[in-house]
Amino acid sequence: MFGGRPCIGAAGTVALEREPGPERIAGQIHPALPLGPVIVFDIEASDRTPLRLTATREVAAQFGAVSPGERVHVALAAAGACSVFAEAAPMPEGGS
Repeated sequence: MFGGRPCIGAAGTVALEREPGPERIAGQIHPALPLGPVIVFDIEASDRTPLRLTATREVAAQFGAVSPGERVHVALAAAGACSVFAEAAPMPEGGS
């Protein structure tokens, strides 16, 4: 929990919110993927940037049910613990 809100992500690094707020990223939920004890959420930010968040089933249940197409807002809860991956550069022609 972060500020009384359920946090989604490793070590509670990111919180899903239902309402907009300062420094929150607006996005749209795509179908969630349950993988054993975790649920993977794919979110498309309003600028079309793809975001992927993982949560234990217990933490996801605290946030409540979300449906594909639902608008959510992503808030950073602990910047030092987030993993950010740059988009992969295209492979050179003839590369493997």
